[in-house]
Amino acid sequence: MNFFSQSILYFLFLSSLFAMAFVRYQNTAYIKSLFLSAISYGRAETTRKSDINNKTLINTLLSINFYLSVSIFLIISADRFQLIPPDKNRFLIFAGTFVGVILFFVSIMLANIVSAYIFKIKDIAGDFNRHNFFIYHSLGICLLAVNILTAFSTLNDFFLYGGFIVAGIFFLLKIFRMIQINLSKQIKNFYLFLYLCTVEILPILYIVKILSLVLNTAT
Repeated sequence: MNFFSQSILYFLFLSSLFAMAFVRYQNTAYIKSLFLSAISYGRAETTRKSDINNKTLINTLLSINFYLSVSIFLIISADRFQLIPPDKNRFLIFAGTFVGVILFFVSIMLANIVSAYIFKIKDIAGDFNRHNFFIYHSLGICLLAVNILTAFSTLNDFFLYGGFIVAGIFFLLKIFRMIQINLSKQIKNFYLFLYLCTVEILPILYIVKILSLVLNTAT
């Protein structure tokens, strides 16, 4: 990877690995429960109501790992497709990406709450945000592995594209979880459709549009 020096990569990866090691040390069952909760709605409900989920420090470290892993993955991807000007300050680019990732996901959480009030499905907004954390934290762990393999393996393109597939799978899990919550709360499908278009689909369309503009500018 041209963007990151080896020392910066080691520092970022060690930060994420420290967070994961602490989580593993504090509660060995939580990682397994986290992935099962991302896949199974029933398991997620059990985990959400149990004491294992009431660990603020562990959840904070998992969130930091998620934001770091997503930011590194975006930078590595942008660097791979030569979207980053070589004369720009690398630290500022990463810092801006990291802050942007945090703001993006926080804005989605707030949009969940606001849209839920507008579309009269506020009963599920809190549940959806809580379930999102299971999915985000699981994705952060997966992207940490993808980033390390992409940065230090000779098959970096293979793992990079694999990272896109993994992210797509978790996005589909997120949409499917929303539908499951909707069915459990018996909310009208019309409001659910408007809610999904506003909170989930519209941001993706904006991201695709921005990427297409950047690609056109780069070429």
